[in-house]
Amino acid sequence: MYKLCTQLTHFRFNSIHNPGPYTVTWFKLEEDGVETDGVCLSQQELNDLTNYVAKNKVNFNNQNYFSCNPDETTGCGIYDILPSSSRQPRNVIIRKIPQMQRGGGVIYPCMDIELLNANGILNHNYNLDFDIIGRIEE
Repeated sequence: MYKLCTQLTHFRFNSIHNPGPYTVTWFKLEEDGVETDGVCLSQQELNDLTNYVAKNKVNFNNQNYFSCNPDETTGCGIYDILPSSSRQPRNVIIRKIPQMQRGGGVIYPCMDIELLNANGILNHNYNLDFDIIGRIEE
């Protein structure tokens, strides 16, 4: 079981273009209606994700994978629906169809993102069979 660490650039979690870079540790996203959890990637999922990252250099670079302990994954709980005083989310989610929270600069601990190109134009072409959640590292 694995986790993937990358640099993330050129995305938005609201209407603001974030050029980054941010160091993000990625896990597979699992949802049950209330909780959103990251789980370790299988070998095939790691291969698929590293191939996707390699093809999207405008958004990702400096990738490296590590063994994953299920106790060190990330997730979003019921309290993450409350606004945060932070300038960025703690966790970012990438899925085929992002669930964007429009309406200003409110930041939540967990937020979907849309990938952009270097000019800030929508470039969201996430096409994997699974969604991912990433923890922004300090």
